[in-house]
Amino acid sequence: MANKILLIIIVNYNSLESIIPCIDSVFRNPPSCDYEIIVVDNNSKDGTLEVLQKRYGKKIILVRNDANLGFAKANNKVFLISKGKILAFLNSDTIIFENSLNELVNFLMGNSDVGVVGRMVG
Repeated sequence: MANKILLIIIVNYNSLESIIPCIDSVFRNPPSCDYEIIVVDNNSKDGTLEVLQKRYGKKIILVRNDANLGFAKANNKVFLISKGKILAFLNSDTIIFENSLNELVNFLMGNSDVGVVGRMVG
């Protein structure tokens, strides 16, 4: 993984229906900084990996797990090898809105005393 400002990490497990709108929303509303999208697949059986490879090719990085490690362990696997300044852990059903990633990056880069940002929905 390259040394990017923002790494967008999405854990996937049989979520073909939701992950494509998620990734498409990032490409429609990208941050202005260097970024990568990393999909960590927890041994999906719904053809997600094949569809993602065909649809996005080298535009995303795919990390394959041989078992369903769960959300936290799958994220930690990428965290341990990541070189980004900011890591954004997304659920596969997240939709990114215009300028939201820029706001996140600008906030974190401008507030060195902040280490974690989260939003509760519902």
